[in-house]
Amino acid sequence: MTKKIKNNKGFTIVELIVTFSVITILASYMILYNKTNKSQIILSLEQAKLVDALNTAKSLTLSTYVENNSSCGYGVYINYPNNSYEIFKYGQLPQTDCKTIASSSIDLSNSYYTKIKTTNLSKEIIFDNSKNNKLNIIFFIPPDPKTLIWSDGSSSPIPENSSNYEANIYLKTKDGSMSKTIKVNVMGQISFN
Repeated sequence: MTKKIKNNKGFTIVELIVTFSVITILASYMILYNKTNKSQIILSLEQAKLVDALNTAKSLTLSTYVENNSSCGYGVYINYPNNSYEIFKYGQLPQTDCKTIASSSIDLSNSYYTKIKTTNLSKEIIFDNSKNNKLNIIFFIPPDPKTLIWSDGSSSPIPENSSNYEANIYLKTKDGSMSKTIKVNVMGQISFN
C-alpha cells in the first residue's frame, strides 16, 4: 500500500499578505521615528552652537582685558526676524566710555559696532519670538566680565538687582513640535534644557 504524502512547500497568499502588511507598518513607524529624531538632533545642535557663541563672546571679552584691546567688550545679538545671531565687539577706546553702555543701549548701526561672525539657524529651526522675556542682546564687559542683557527690545539692560534677572533664547522646530530654551542671567551663567 502506498501512502500519499501531502507536500507543503512555500507560503500561502494569505501568509504573504500578512507578512508584507506587518513589514510595511513597521517600516512606516521607523521612517516617522527617524524624521522626529532628526529634528530633535538638529534642534539640539543649534542650541549647542548658540551656547558656544555666547561662551566665545565671554572668552573674547576676557582676552580683551588681558591684551588691553581697543574695545569695551564682546556680545551676541539675536536677530529674531532673520533667524540668525552674531558675535560682535563694541566700542573703541578711548573714544567710548564703556561705563555708559550699562545705562544705555547698544546701537547696531553705530560705527563702534563690529560684527565678528554671523550664523544662520538651520532651515528646520527658528527662534520663537512669541514668548516674553526674550534675550535680544547679551554683552560682556571686562574684567569680571560684567554681563549686560537687553531683553524684549528694551532700551536699557536688565538691572543686576532686578527680580527678573535673566532672559531666555527660545528655539523651536518650524512645525512647533519641539522646542529648546537657553537661559542667561546677569551673572553670566548660561543654562539650557
